[in-house]
Amino acid sequence: MLRRGLLTVKIASCPTFEAAAEKVVELWTHAGRLTPIRLEGFAGVGKTGLAKLLVKLVRGEHVAGDHFVSRFDVPLSYRECVRQSEFDAAVRQALAWGRVVVLDAVCLEEVAPSTKWGR
Repeated sequence: MLRRGLLTVKIASCPTFEAAAEKVVELWTHAGRLTPIRLEGFAGVGKTGLAKLLVKLVRGEHVAGDHFVSRFDVPLSYRECVRQSEFDAAVRQALAWGRVVVLDAVCLEEVAPSTKWGR
């Protein structure tokens, strides 16, 4: 679906991560090469693996939300575990390089709102 600079894609049936990455790049190209490319989903579904493939294909920069998560003894939400100022600085730096940025995180909209970083 594409509307006013917004491309939302759900890839349900690709045989490999490589095929999924190629499909994302195809759709991204068709949509006008929007940046950042945003990958959001549950823990362990392969967001980071897909992001790494995308970065190679689009010659971009990857910012993984999980790199900015602290573990605590008490259960907290993903959002509460993110070192937000460090994450924001990494996104800001990646965007400043002028390359395509691929963001991935659980609760991505909460930790990197599209109103702030783009969609």
